[in-house]
Amino acid sequence: MSTTPPGPPESVVTIASVSPQCSKRKPESSQDPNRTPAKRTKSSHSNATTFHRHSKFWAADGSVLLQIGFERMKVHKSRLSSQSEWFDKLFASRMGLSLKDDEDETDITDVKVEDVDGVELFYLDPTGVTLADFENLLSAMDEGIDFYHLKPPFMVVAAIFRAASTFRFKKYLKFATQFLEVEFSDRLEDVTPIRSLHAAEAVILGRDWDLPRILKCAFYELARASGFTQASGDVNSSDQDGEDGDDDATVDHPVHALQQPDLVRLINLQKRLMQSWLEVLAFPPLKCGMPTPCPVGKYSKNWEIVHSSGIAQKYQFDPICGLQKLIDMDWKKKGYCSACQGTRVRWLAARRAKIWEEMDTWLDLDS
Repeated sequence: MSTTPPGPPESVVTIASVSPQCSKRKPESSQDPNRTPAKRTKSSHSNATTFHRHSKFWAADGSVLLQIGFERMKVHKSRLSSQSEWFDKLFASRMGLSLKDDEDETDITDVKVEDVDGVELFYLDPTGVTLADFENLLSAMDEGIDFYHLKPPFMVVAAIFRAASTFRFKKYLKFATQFLEVEFSDRLEDVTPIRSLHAAEAVILGRDWDLPRILKCAFYELARASGFTQASGDVNSSDQDGEDGDDDATVDHPVHALQQPDLVRLINLQKRLMQSWLEVLAFPPLKCGMPTPCPVGKYSKNWEIVHSSGIAQKYQFDPICGLQKLIDMDWKKKGYCSACQGTRVRWLAARRAKIWEEMDTWLDLDS
């Protein structure tokens, strides 16, 4: 049975009284009222002496103490100040800097602080940043260039993004944003048969933390995973990309965590994609101009190409990759002449681009 981590005792110094929390995260009022907020709720510590010394983030020569829940960390104040505008303002506020009308005022003035053997202790629970998210951000800072060159798991980068957004670590926020927008790119040319993990988490992250560019790809990943019913791993688990679409791999997507409007949006998208694929398979007839016409206009030949090969069934929820499969096919080996092959490929490419463009209307992500 879990208990709510205690907050600072009533006797500790408070930088100022405060109004509700704020950060880059979208306001809760724009979300489903029945959904549990991702941010931590405020709590009051009943016993300031109850804490665990963090096993990793405890520098013997550290100059400031930070605590989230029961976990207390000892780190270097100067390093935090140099990397984070938020922490720089937090520490400066203790020296009398006014934060009136500052965008960070709400979170900073809500932080409670006390003196522990001459070292300042800041309780970060009111910021809403979870211990796991902050640990991942500190780990990225420690690992530096090694972290940059070794592709980190999606869930780790998502944690870094959330913590860096709240605490305004601009360099790490930029890195995390770029990583996420590449991982779930909204460009048609970036769609491949390789399935991306954590699409449901990407939708939630994009919605809650204002990352609109990752939503289109994330929804498509969910829609083409026909089952989309399984559970995901935790924040520290290693990510492995799904297998190639030709192997019809199953990818974990906890869609039960999506808000109701997004579930409806997902179901509608899958229906639209299936309908688009059926329209593609109809293969509008072409008229061959050769003296001896090639079989481009024969419905039986087209049926053999897309149905007997298994392509029709395999890509029923994934017309973007299905169309690419048809584009890459050697139509000459199927009996097409060079001119008809070019005509067919151009039609397929145009239809592929049109489906990807129409997804913006189908998803209606601004609503």
